[in-house]
Amino acid sequence: MSDTPEWKGRRLGSYVLGERFPDIPEDQGRLYAALHVDTGNPRWS
Repeated sequence: MSDTPEWKGRRLGSYVLGERFPDIPEDQGRLYAALHVDTGNPRWS
């Protein structure tokens, strides 16, 4: 089993990814706005 979540385009698990925040240095990863598919609640990922 992989530790990396399965990537399905703009969707990651139960979340739909929105805009990417480009001001985060690449060596620190990537930050996206995201919404939960069922509830619509926001989440930072």
